[in-house]
Amino acid sequence: MSFWLNQFLTRKNIFFVIIGILLVWVIYLAYSINQPNPNAKSSKEFNVWVVGDDTAGFDDIAKWFKAKYKEYANYNIKFTKFSSYEDYEQTLTSVFWDWWSPDVFVVNNNWWQLLENKISLISTKKISTNDFSKRFNKVFDSLIYDKEEEIKKWKKERVVWIKWIPLWYETMGVFYNWDQIRTVPDTWQDLNKELWNNTTTWDEDSDKSSDSTQEGSFSTIWIWLWADFVASFEDIFSLLAIQNWVDTYQKLDKDWEKILSNYVNNYWIDQNNAFSRLKQEMIKDETNNLDLFAKWKVWMIIGYPSLLKQIELAIKRSGGNNVLNSKNLRTWPIPQNSKDKDQAKNLVNYNYFASSKITKNRDMAENFLQYLSTQEAEKKYLNNFPYYLSAQKELEEYRLKQNISNEYTKVSYESFNTPENSLHNFEKWLKMQFDKFITKKFVNIDTFENDKFSTLIKWLIANIDCNINHLIKNTDFETECN
Repeated sequence: MSFWLNQFLTRKNIFFVIIGILLVWVIYLAYSINQPNPNAKSSKEFNVWVVGDDTAGFDDIAKWFKAKYKEYANYNIKFTKFSSYEDYEQTLTSVFWDWWSPDVFVVNNNWWQLLENKISLISTKKISTNDFSKRFNKVFDSLIYDKEEEIKKWKKERVVWIKWIPLWYETMGVFYNWDQIRTVPDTWQDLNKELWNNTTTWDEDSDKSSDSTQEGSFSTIWIWLWADFVASFEDIFSLLAIQNWVDTYQKLDKDWEKILSNYVNNYWIDQNNAFSRLKQEMIKDETNNLDLFAKWKVWMIIGYPSLLKQIELAIKRSGGNNVLNSKNLRTWPIPQNSKDKDQAKNLVNYNYFASSKITKNRDMAENFLQYLSTQEAEKKYLNNFPYYLSAQKELEEYRLKQNISNEYTKVSYESFNTPENSLHNFEKWLKMQFDKFITKKFVNIDTFENDKFSTLIKWLIANIDCNINHLIKNTDFETECN
């Protein structure tokens, strides 16, 4: 009996030993499967934030960058698009407070000061400042950091870096209906005369215009409409400021009246522009000056080249017979305050790329910006975003000879960048706060009051200054900003 019992126990022990070995083996295999392979190349993420531009337009740039810099072949370059500047501005400023940011991000030239202390300057070993000045439009010279800094006690040294990398810019011009006006005046004063001498009046029973000899009659123009009926009114306001030698929000307190004199005065003398009828139509149809322009009810509007996209949509919405076509839709340089070409000014708008100071991919970010500064990257960008002018001089000269659209052949880049016009920034510092204020407070011209608007301008300046103290200077926190 004991013999068989011993045999059973022996076999049982062997069985449990085998089961134990198999269990250990299974556990080992499961552990090994879940462990990263030290020889496998893992994919890392490199984040780039943009606003306005579709992310698909950057696919070529990411592909060619990784081909040129093979050490980043396994990185996933992720472009995140923000559709509105308001969301972008708020999100970008808030993430820095949380000590996180994208590796590379864009900033608009109207509010770069807000984030200048958040960027990593680009070494001249990567991008030569002399080369940058030679190749890029002179409007971008302000993107070069060139200062004397104290290196040691009582010793200063000149420090030169590149701050940002631009790919494009845009300036303002006139879109007009050639069938209604054959030549756009070169100055605002001549435009006023053109309006008074125009012999076109509206036939209230139709959408067509008819000839008339009525004294003082003229066509409706964009500038007499309220702000909420005008596309990009805040930029038009900035243009008028630039042309009146006002280049920052801080100077508006003294100079806003001369900026708006044309706007306000011409509205009151414009007695035959049928605005009351057009206003009700726009409120009812929830439309703006672009729709009126497409329907031949406004003969001139102002905007950037990219406004063509919205005009094309307005033309499609309008339908019917009396709609703008490729023959009549044309462009012209922006009117000036003077015939003196030395005083000709235009507003410039652009975004540029910067590397975050707190990125964990510092070398890659710097190499990425270096690649963006090349003609190869510039060409790929412009191919995908045809409404912009090139930041680089050589490509800009080539682009100016082309039309913006294959369909609308009279809409040219040259109208938006004439050689005599000097290009200027209007510094808003807090872009969205400024834009919302200008559009909202200037929404109803019928109730416009000089004293009231003067008070509002002072409030705007004080409020932006307050937010700058909080967001940039980290001071004055006891004061509440509205």
